[in-house]
Amino acid sequence: MILRNPFYYGDFIWKGRHYQGTHDPLITRELFEKVQAVLHNGYKSKSHRLQFAFTGLLRCAKCGCQMTAEKHKGRYVYYRCTGSRGKCGQQYVREEILDEKLAAVLNAIQIDDKIVNWIMQALRESHGEEKAYREAELKRLNRRHGDLQCRIDKAYEDRLDGVIDEAYWRDVSVRWRSEQDAVRVQIECLQRANRNYLEQGMEILELAQCAYSQYVRQDFSEKRRLLNCVLSNCTIDDLTLYPTYKKPFDLIVEGLKTIKKLPRLGLNQRPAD
Repeated sequence: MILRNPFYYGDFIWKGRHYQGTHDPLITRELFEKVQAVLHNGYKSKSHRLQFAFTGLLRCAKCGCQMTAEKHKGRYVYYRCTGSRGKCGQQYVREEILDEKLAAVLNAIQIDDKIVNWIMQALRESHGEEKAYREAELKRLNRRHGDLQCRIDKAYEDRLDGVIDEAYWRDVSVRWRSEQDAVRVQIECLQRANRNYLEQGMEILELAQCAYSQYVRQDFSEKRRLLNCVLSNCTIDDLTLYPTYKKPFDLIVEGLKTIKKLPRLGLNQRPAD
């Protein structure tokens, strides 16, 4: 499955061993696994629900404590600040109201079809540039690997002919073979990268498009999972939510805010670069 490739999270696997890479990860492994789970299992309902759907997801904006929940009259669920640091004046909020406000938080990342088409075109263009870079790097690395092998072979012949001694041969051969191993690791990483760059971008866009519609039709257990996928934190001040979105959803929210400020574009126009 495309979201299981550790290269995009900053790591890589070579010869069955897991290594920490030095390249910049596109996104965290945790986020991509959650995205995949939501996209593939989003419409599956569960027979049970959490006792309180949103506990552990919210913090009080007034004092920083966790928000907890309790039932009133054995029927209505209210959320309140735990008050661990003393009373702070945070209001109680009904679960139904909180549910609506969290739905609005997800609605903020919803992208319309026109914008998706613009982003997909930009992704394809970027993918073309990334592919050209990758192919050039593969050629360079393969050339370097071949050069090192030629050096090893030549040094071996020199040792047999007595041109260099055994100690020098061992030193240079170990050094060059070690560099060859490092080059092979880089080649393996680049070969794994291939088409997944574009496909991962498409999955993120798909989730951004459908997050709100999935949320409103899911049970509380799935709603919680979707919120965990999109949000890194969320504070509440009485009835106002202050969400902190995970990457790249934070960029989507900011981008949509910017687009809304722009003059309306014609049917064939794109936002300026």
